[in-house]
Amino acid sequence: MSKEEEARIQNELLFSIQGVGSIHEIGEKKVWAKNEHCQESIKELIKHIKNDSPVNPIVKLTLGRWNFVGEHLIPLLTLHKQDKKLAFLALMLAV
Repeated sequence: MSKEEEARIQNELLFSIQGVGSIHEIGEKKVWAKNEHCQESIKELIKHIKNDSPVNPIVKLTLGRWNFVGEHLIPLLTLHKQDKKLAFLALMLAV
């Protein structure tokens, strides 16, 4: 895979991750909040993982390096477990 292709994939991943949610500061507290397009972003991430190369799994390596599970997926599941569809998609992404 070329460096340009790898950079393109990482940019797409970053865009999708930003669509899932982020940490917001409210007063002195930090709160994780999902974004409006959270479900669509998770679906995009699932597509990226399914299309990831078994020889050079750049998507999985990048998500791991960026600590996506700890920074986004766990807070999402913890704070929005009542949303069954969203929780299902998050679990699909985790598996």
